[in-house]
Amino acid sequence: MQKQISRQIFTKRDLPIMISLGIFALILRLIRLFDLDVWLDEVVLLRMIEKSYIEIWSFCQTDNFPPLLPWMLKAWNSLFPGELSLRVFCTLLGALTPPAAYLLGKVVSGRNFGILIGVACVVSAPLIYYSQMIRMYTLFPFFACLSFIGLIMGLRTNQWKYWILMAVANLFGFYLFVFMLFMIMMEAIVLLIANKNWRTTLIRAIITHIPTVILVTIWVIPLFSRYQNLQESFWLKPVSYTHVGEVWYSLGSGTDFFDRYKLAALVNIPFLLGVGIGLKKFWKQDATRAAYLIFAGVIITVFVLSLKGQNIFFKRYFMFLIPSYLAMVYWGWMSLQSGIIRRAGLVLTSISLLVSVGYYYGSYLEYHQHYFFPVSETGARASDGHAIKKLVTYISENSGDNDVILHYAHPEKRSFTFFSSVYYKQNDLPEYIYSAKAIPDHFGGQYMERDEWLRSLDDLNFQPTGIWVVSLDSLEAVFDKNYLGGRIRGWTWVQDENLPAEIYANHYVGFDTIRFGQVTAIHYAVDHNVESPHE
Repeated sequence: MQKQISRQIFTKRDLPIMISLGIFALILRLIRLFDLDVWLDEVVLLRMIEKSYIEIWSFCQTDNFPPLLPWMLKAWNSLFPGELSLRVFCTLLGALTPPAAYLLGKVVSGRNFGILIGVACVVSAPLIYYSQMIRMYTLFPFFACLSFIGLIMGLRTNQWKYWILMAVANLFGFYLFVFMLFMIMMEAIVLLIANKNWRTTLIRAIITHIPTVILVTIWVIPLFSRYQNLQESFWLKPVSYTHVGEVWYSLGSGTDFFDRYKLAALVNIPFLLGVGIGLKKFWKQDATRAAYLIFAGVIITVFVLSLKGQNIFFKRYFMFLIPSYLAMVYWGWMSLQSGIIRRAGLVLTSISLLVSVGYYYGSYLEYHQHYFFPVSETGARASDGHAIKKLVTYISENSGDNDVILHYAHPEKRSFTFFSSVYYKQNDLPEYIYSAKAIPDHFGGQYMERDEWLRSLDDLNFQPTGIWVVSLDSLEAVFDKNYLGGRIRGWTWVQDENLPAEIYANHYVGFDTIRFGQVTAIHYAVDHNVESPHE
């Protein structure tokens, strides 16, 4: 492979290339942007931006991420309010990554290689996926690219401006999402063990990072406190090698093609082979040396921490590595001497990217299935991604003034309907999550108001005329005695919070059932021919 190592980060020739990449990235990210209702994680951000900037800072100390994105969303919302506007804003932020990835590729192996990596990031399904959400992940890869560029150019030139770029990118990246801390740690290792001129470069790197270290430390203290609390109560399964597989395909195809694991493995093999081939020569060049060390270091460190404590090895947390991962893949193939094998590898990798993005748009609702409610089931009304919004409208049009809405499902699902439903709410009906126990923080408990949790119908200070039970569970969970008796594996929780049994005991009968996608609402009303214990 001909190496055209860049010692200059940006020239006038780069501008039209970067603008073109940004435009094409934005176009792809606008496709089907409004085909889904806002979901739990988006709603909590929409709730958060109603607070003041100081309140956001304080509140974020109880959450998984610092306040940079909520602040940005709040500022944008003050100019262009509404969920659709905020989604467009996040799409604009996501479109910044391909131009930055172009510069990253240029730093690795010249302008043509930069174009290749920029285009790969334009069509990367996982980058598009996260760019279409109101989440911090949309901008995270951008800062990771800038940090990597600053590191490599700093090592090559030892100019202050590149160390400042790296320090600023690390600071903003961390205040966007705390996983930037792992990249900062790995960059420090690169400076120490993979840097021939470490004495001269290390001094400037340290000086420019002093403000970054101070400001990061301010947030690290509450971060570790929350991490310790989560270890005692979090619901997630321990880390396993299955999680490693999920991270692998999430960086390439971004999906397992809805549990089609053989297809996912086949599509992701070119990515794995490219990275593996590059191992033979990666140490000979500063940029690839740093890329491999940072990538492997982050993955291994997080995996080990997850083995020792709370599992934090989740595929979405690593998506900031996608641009450098793609650079490693393509660089590996291009490092081969055999032209036939090299071209075959490049073509297969590009086909894998196109297959993945084609599946993303062609099976859009299926791709988003893990948010529980997009895809229709047998007997459900046609789902177009707006099941919650349609259900809220139906309840609003068919409810009485004295009705209440209760969200009841398997404990890990209740919050998914509740927060979206409250956001789209069109009336003043009381709305609660029904739960015998307090809603834990990892299910949105810290985002709830005190009057949004109901432990029992007895806690109501009035007798509702009607009760709407909204659920993501199968209807069998409401009517089947085996489920209601807790005799089905994984359903023992109903023994402590059996809402259907409590409804029947209070002489309510169901007379209307409506279902959109996977979201069901059952309307119960008091049978006035039977004496109610509330009367």
